[in-house]
Amino acid sequence: MHFRGYMEGERVRGAKKGDMTEEQGKITELLTELLRQELHGFPPRRGKFEAASNRKGVYIIHSPLDEVLHVGSTPHAKGGLEQRLRDRLHGNSSFTEKYFGGEGARLREGYKYRFVEIDNGRQRALVEALGIGQLCPVHIGHGLDDYAPN
Repeated sequence: MHFRGYMEGERVRGAKKGDMTEEQGKITELLTELLRQELHGFPPRRGKFEAASNRKGVYIIHSPLDEVLHVGSTPHAKGGLEQRLRDRLHGNSSFTEKYFGGEGARLREGYKYRFVEIDNGRQRALVEALGIGQLCPVHIGHGLDDYAPN
């Protein structure tokens, strides 16, 4: 099977078979950066997301016990990360529908989020996919019915 980058010589100079491409290294760095970000609580009713920006990126939602519940991104959100997290809080997502029965306001009960801004759409998609694969969140927002409910 032919994989772009792997077979076309885009590996880092001097790399051996099985080593990461430059793109793979960048995606791994971005996920590491995401995991190092501070955890923030969801705002109180009528409160503002003090930390989240209107730029696009990837986010992780954690339970009060620090379990990774959801890894998501902002593929089209005009309001960026803040809008995407606000949508979760207001129950406008498959995550809050499946995990909280549509009651996204429960996220205010000790749940936290972290995020990293990523402008490049391909990088956002790859960081989200790598995060899902490595963190194994409770909910995967791809229309799957198989998840570990709360």
